[in-house]
Amino acid sequence: MDNIDLAHNVLKHNGLKQTAFSSEIIPDNSLIDSHGRIIDYLRLSVTERCNLRCSYCMPEEGIRLKPRSEILTWEEIARVVGIFTDLGISRLRITGGEPFIRKGLPRFLESISGNPKLKGIFVTTNGTELPKSINGLQRMNIAGINLSIDSVSPDLYRRIAGKNKLDSALNAFQFILDSGIRLKTNTVLNKFLNESEIIKIAELARTNPVDVRFIEEMPFGGNSNSFKPKLSADDVINLFDRHYNITPVSRKDNSTAALYKVDGFAGRIGVIAGYSRTFCSGCNRIRITADGQLKNCLYGGRVLDIRNLLRGGHDDCEIQNSIIEAVSGKLEDGFAASRQIKSHPSESMSLIGG
Repeated sequence: MDNIDLAHNVLKHNGLKQTAFSSEIIPDNSLIDSHGRIIDYLRLSVTERCNLRCSYCMPEEGIRLKPRSEILTWEEIARVVGIFTDLGISRLRITGGEPFIRKGLPRFLESISGNPKLKGIFVTTNGTELPKSINGLQRMNIAGINLSIDSVSPDLYRRIAGKNKLDSALNAFQFILDSGIRLKTNTVLNKFLNESEIIKIAELARTNPVDVRFIEEMPFGGNSNSFKPKLSADDVINLFDRHYNITPVSRKDNSTAALYKVDGFAGRIGVIAGYSRTFCSGCNRIRITADGQLKNCLYGGRVLDIRNLLRGGHDDCEIQNSIIEAVSGKLEDGFAASRQIKSHPSESMSLIGG
């Protein structure tokens, strides 16, 4: 037996393993895909419902919401969190729809905040219901909040979001800053935005210690197969370069955002190439929809019905084995995932989980 075989036997004896792609030693039950990527980040949607009607997220005619009986209960979601943290998930992002319109969210967050295997709980929200819960979030040691701000101009915000809620979003912006919770903003580069408005939004980072990110629009608003974004990440980076003295920030392997420091700014600005999918190689994420469907990729199909496993009498070990098998099939990138489903993705982001 050579040294390599001996080392692998020792690791196996101690419940550990080492991938062929990494020197990092991880627990034997950790999630690893066929490309050697360690999956440790779960995006978990708790509702399909939203109190806004953003054009890039929902089709004009709206979406057909599933009956409440098909949505995971809080008890089922808590069990899911435990199952996945036992599989090495250490970062959890709560999404929707708009998560704060689901009754009981603060209580649920408090119930999982003591999970020692979670290094961070994060929330994505439009902020319109957030100030009612912010004190509780401070007590729960929430690691970060992503706040959607699609315009800083009231009329334009209303055209994009369908409702005049800009004041509520900006109030949430200040509430989060005052709380000390790490804040990032998300702006989708939708058809209503021009260069002037993008710069106005970027200015939020001038005096505030926030990451202001602009996201390429993606085909998840019920768009047709002919979808093409108006603006690319490169377009916005070029715009930044024309207006500011920018310096790239060193990018982590699994980061979706390309960030830039700006002379004179307290915060940073950046882009997320959601349509171009330039960050897929380091993907460490999986998703669960509000009705309990596992997705390995935003652009791919639903690969495992966790709800049926939960309600079918399967124990945690059986569910974990099914998850391990499903995640092992995670494809290389979003292009491969969309090819596999043999269609251009068009499901509403509210149904997937933003």
